[in-house]
Amino acid sequence: MSKKLKAEKNILKISMILCGVFIIIETVISIISKSQAVLMDAVYDGTEFMMLIISMKLVPMLYKPLNEKHPYGYGQFESIFVVLKSFIMIAVTIGLIINNIQIIISGGKVVEFNFIAGFQLIVAFVSIFVVLFMKKGNKNLNSKFIEMELNGWIIDIVSSLGMGVAFLIPMIFNDSNLVRLIYPYIDQLIAILLAIFMLPMPIKLLIPAFSDMFLFAPENETMELIKEKTENILRREKLKNTTFDVIRTGRKMWISIYFEPKEHWIAVLYVERIQKEIEKVLKEEFGDVYVELLPDIG
Repeated sequence: MSKKLKAEKNILKISMILCGVFIIIETVISIISKSQAVLMDAVYDGTEFMMLIISMKLVPMLYKPLNEKHPYGYGQFESIFVVLKSFIMIAVTIGLIINNIQIIISGGKVVEFNFIAGFQLIVAFVSIFVVLFMKKGNKNLNSKFIEMELNGWIIDIVSSLGMGVAFLIPMIFNDSNLVRLIYPYIDQLIAILLAIFMLPMPIKLLIPAFSDMFLFAPENETMELIKEKTENILRREKLKNTTFDVIRTGRKMWISIYFEPKEHWIAVLYVERIQKEIEKVLKEEFGDVYVELLPDIG
């Protein structure tokens, strides 16, 4: 087992264990407090947990060598997984919004606000340490799986802080007529706002994952960054009329750069030197990159 594979599996394993612990605690708290907002957190984390189990099985495939049957490796499996997970998270979030709207229509539900506020602030504090640990671990891995988990934990931080503060409001303004009026609906309203906040995250991941799955070129920002990083080298070597053919499969990127030959004869060592220099520059920015520098003889 390679060091990178072992490191990635260890990070995902730690995330999965902590996620499992959070699910148990949040489920118990939601039953005790009867809070839909806490229950939503538990369901959301439960979905994350199930997808983590699948990702643990997929990770070793991404480190397998290329072959004739899989010339781009197994990177597309990573993109397919991101698409699948994004759709599931969108469906779960919409389902939770509908459920809370139904509870509001049926008259709402009063919960223990001070108890939930304290619990959510503790969750946010623990999640901050998890994010810092995972960011440090993913620095040299460039793993889409870990990146998705990071997004999930960041959502946990923001949502837990938001819920903690929101549930303190009824305690601070308990004499307010408005607060007394909406008292039975505060929990559901917070849950709906939380779900609306969470919804853009899987949608944002879905769009580039679709492009990767069908081997389309990456988004314009990525293409412009690739050209910007290689511009000085290509200009220095006076390579003209360069065109870029870029494919991204999960964490890997395949970049073919076509140039117009200056002479009828091209030294292979000359092309190899420039290719390696470009690859080094792009690896610093994108991680797992494969570069081909090719004469356009069409």
